[in-house]
Amino acid sequence: MTRALWSVLHAVGAALFLILIAARIAQAGSPPSTADLAIGAFAETCTVRGLTAAEAEDRMRAYVAAQGGAGLPFALDFYDITLEPTDRPVTPGTDRRCEVAFPGNHTRPATEALVALMERPPVFGQAIPLPITHSPVSGTAFIEGRQLNPRVAAVVHVGTRRTEAGLETFLNVERLRPSQTDQN
Repeated sequence: MTRALWSVLHAVGAALFLILIAARIAQAGSPPSTADLAIGAFAETCTVRGLTAAEAEDRMRAYVAAQGGAGLPFALDFYDITLEPTDRPVTPGTDRRCEVAFPGNHTRPATEALVALMERPPVFGQAIPLPITHSPVSGTAFIEGRQLNPRVAAVVHVGTRRTEAGLETFLNVERLRPSQTDQN
């Protein structure tokens, strides 16, 4: 398919996902939680190709503002070293990372949202065995390898971890360098 068609399909999938998040927020009758904002911003941003770190942050801030929030009430870790250098730590074997992290244990809604996002057009690749570059860690709720196209794979990961501030949920996708797609 052409890149334009994939872009349209991605926009449709993201829009459907955002409608689901908005419906959930409307049903609750209260302002969106930090978890809802982070999960929605992840869906709106992290599967979009060609973003720089600044563009990813701007896109997430715009999403939060559209939901009635302010700023970026969750942590964002983003790099794409194929587009620009980074001073952030790079996970070995990857060239792109997009992660949101937020307080508390919200692995169930984060996993449900991620799985729903991967099933919507354009489908986020096919499930593959976990590449040797990644493995579950303490707190992992969901981790899966995804073959995005014949040359490119990624790993999606949801879990919790302890920080100085307490327990936080993380939701990330890391794109592997083409030579790093060997599997466990």
